[in-house]
Amino acid sequence: MWQNLNVFGARCLGAGVLFAYPQATNALRLALENELSSTPKSEIADCRVQAACTWVFHASKPLLWWAKENIGYTDVPANDTANHFKQGPLYDGSATMCFERWHFWIGRFENLAKERSGLSNHTRQLAAGAAHTMKAAEGHLASILSA
Repeated sequence: MWQNLNVFGARCLGAGVLFAYPQATNALRLALENELSSTPKSEIADCRVQAACTWVFHASKPLLWWAKENIGYTDVPANDTANHFKQGPLYDGSATMCFERWHFWIGRFENLAKERSGLSNHTRQLAAGAAHTMKAAEGHLASILSA
C-alpha cells in the first residue's frame, strides 16, 4: 500500500497536478540520507529504496527544477515549511532541495546499486536506474539552459 501511495504521489508531481515535494523529499531522505544497515529488516530497506526510485522515475524533472530555483538559497529557516527539509545523518548540506543534495542522492543511488549494499538484486537494479535517470535529467536541464 505504501508503495502505491508513493507511485501515485510521484506521478502526480511529475504531471504537475499535485504539490508533493514534502512527500518526495521525505521518501528520498529516508532511503538515501540514512544508513540502511540500521533498518531492522532488509525488506524495509528494499522498500525504502524502491520508493525513492519511484519518485525519481516519475518526478525527477520537477525535483531538479526545484533545485535550480533554490540556487543561492542555502540558509533556509526552519519555519520555511515549503523549502526547509531536515537532513538525514549521512547528508550535511543545505536543508532544502538543492544541487548539492541532488548530487548526494545520485552518489547514494550509485553506492546502493553495488552488491555490497546488501539490497536485493531487483532493488540494486532500480537504484542504478534511478542514478541514470537523475543524470539524464541533469543533461536535459543543461541542454535547455544552454539553448
